[in-house]
Amino acid sequence: MNNNIGNVIDTKMVWCRDGFMYQLCRKRKGIIDTISLTYPVKSGLKTISRSIISPLGCPLQMFLETVIPTI
Repeated sequence: MNNNIGNVIDTKMVWCRDGFMYQLCRKRKGIIDTISLTYPVKSGLKTISRSIISPLGCPLQMFLETVIPTI
C-alpha cells in the first residue's frame, strides 16, 4: 500500500440543484483527515482537497453533505 494515499474512510455522492453530482471523499492518514470535493467542469473534473485534524473530519463532511444540495 502506498503510504501517501491514506485510508478511505467514507465516500458520498451528493446531487445539487444545478443537476450536477458532487463527490465527497474523506481519507485518513494518522491524525489528519483529508476531505476532497470533486465536481464536473467543461474540461473534465475538478478536485478541491483540504486537510484537517481527525476529530473534525466527520462533522465537516456532514456539514458539506447538508450545504452542497442547497447551493
